[in-house]
Amino acid sequence: MEYQSIKVLYANTNISLDVMMGHERAVERGASLDYDYIENNYSQVFAIFPEGDFLAPNEVCEALFNRLNRVSTEDLKQKPNFDAQFLPDNKEYTENGYIGHTSMSVGDIVIIETKEARRIYFCDNYGFKDITMDVYVATHIIDTTA
Repeated sequence: MEYQSIKVLYANTNISLDVMMGHERAVERGASLDYDYIENNYSQVFAIFPEGDFLAPNEVCEALFNRLNRVSTEDLKQKPNFDAQFLPDNKEYTENGYIGHTSMSVGDIVIIETKEARRIYFCDNYGFKDITMDVYVATHIIDTTA
């Protein structure tokens, strides 16, 4: 499979309690998981732009999980295209814009883009859940109650 980009996004501290118990619990707690929610509540910790064939998406997710669970804070900061801020000691855990963990965890996201599509995978309690359609629907829902 030929990818244009592979990105890993960590949940920011302000939503970690909502998403750290898995996808089902995140939805129950009101996490909309639409494009805006992801953009505003997640931080990119890793991105590559591979050339040529690559692993299948589920294998990519599992390989990233294994790699990012054996990483120190300093090593994570050196990953390609790291663009996140760790929570400073003087900030509350509920403030937006900061990550609070170095290891890939439940609630984090992998985005895999090809020429044809963008797929979004949620690190769930066991494995990864493809939430691409959920995100699309949540982003494009029309409010019929008005």
